[in-house]
Parts: sequence; structure tokens; C-alpha cells
Amino acid sequence: MLPPITPSQEGEKNSQTFNVPESIRVDHHGWGLAEAAVEFYGGEKETHTSIKEATKHPLVQMEGHLDYFPELPKGKIPHQIMSTEAFQLEEMFIRLIQEAEKSIIIGTPYFIPGKRIMKELLKAIQKGVHLTILVPFVSDHILVQEASYRYLRPLLQAGAIVYQFENGFYHAKALVIDNKICDLGTANFDKRSLYLNKEINCYIYDPAFIDQVKQVIQKDIQDSKRLTLETLNQPNLARTIKEKLAGAISYFL
Repeated sequence: MLPPITPSQEGEKNSQTFNVPESIRVDHHGWGLAEAAVEFYGGEKETHTSIKEATKHPLVQMEGHLDYFPELPKGKIPHQIMSTEAFQLEEMFIRLIQEAEKSIIIGTPYFIPGKRIMKELLKAIQKGVHLTILVPFVSDHILVQEASYRYLRPLLQAGAIVYQFENGFYHAKALVIDNKICDLGTANFDKRSLYLNKEINCYIYDPAFIDQVKQVIQKDIQDSKRLTLETLNQPNLARTIKEKLAGAISYFL
């Protein structure tokens, strides 16, 4: 069991790392820390009927555990923490993509979206939205990279820009819509996160913070190689066989 948070534990001891990818890290302090803890331990879904109600009173979520939720200061960056499972994350991502007017940036170690999200990404490109995707050059799991190619090809053909990060393994999970909203969290852009896993993400609505995230991603792009449609379409028997196999088991990769 975790030690209770006391008022004297302000500052570094009162922070909680939400996600620790290669280059993007979010620390929660004060009110946001309590909200993250509620979502992480599932208190909101078990004791409240809505996320709105749960985040409104995060100090009384776990009856008998008030020591874990003392009065904490509110921060200046508007955000919302949400946990998802089954198909909930897909619905959230679709709504975010549909909100895009100028740009969508996706940073993920695994890019294996479903048909519905692919349809929305292609529609976004068709209406003039600039789509940038950042993925690793070298994968840490077998067949994951090959599974992504069937989705990257049509996006590249439609006009998306894809980069492969070469300075180590890219493990950041980010979705940035225009300068309006930024999603950072545990969820990958793959079918396991969309349909199987329970994930927890932080949706941030502060333009200044979002600009910082964009700068970090841009720095990572400088350490990346652009992936072209010509490269993916070069004859490669071994890759073709792997792609066929990856497509058959993509839900579990």
C-alpha cells in the first residue's frame, strides 16, 4: 500500500510521473495528482456515475482512505485525466481527429489503428489537415513494425508525413490536435490499447503547454528519418511475408 500524501510532502515528493517515454514526461502536482490517483485505482468508476462528478470531488473518492486525498492546490494548466478500456479509447480518438482543423501529430511506438480511425485520418487529410506520424525506426517487438506498414501506405499515399526515430527506441505516446488539445498517457496507437487494454491518458488544453510538446516532438523529428512510399513499396519478400503474418495477429501485437 502506498504511503498517504501529507501536506508536508509538497514539491518533488508530491509529484507523480504520469508517463515516462523517451522524451515526453508529465509530472502531476496538487489537485491533478489526486485526480490521477483516483483514475489509477479505479475509484471513480466504482463509486461515481460520471467522470465529471468524480473529478469534481477527488478528495472523497475512496471512503475510509481520506489520508490519501488531503486538500491540495489547483494548478494553472487545464487538463482532464481519463481511464478507458474496451472500445472507449477508439471513440475518444475519433472525436479528437474529427475536431482537427489544421494539424494532427501522432507520436507512438506502435502504429496499428483500426479501420474506423484509419477512415477518419484519411478524411482529415482530404479536408486539408496536415498529418505527421512519428514512430521508431527499430521496433522492440516482433512483427509490430510490419503490422504498421499496411496502415502507413495509404496514409503516405494520401499525403501524410511519416518519420522513423533513429536515436534509440521511440516510446512517447502523444496525440496533438492543432494547438487545442494534447493527449499524453499510457495508450499506444494500436489495437491492444484501443480494444483490449485498460489505459489512462491526460488531455491537456493549455496552448503554451501544447506548444512545448510540439517543440519536443520537433526535436525528435530532427533525430528521425523520413519514411517514403517508395521505400515501403520496394520488393522485399521477407518483409511481405512478415506483413501478411502481422496482419493476421495485429489485435494481439
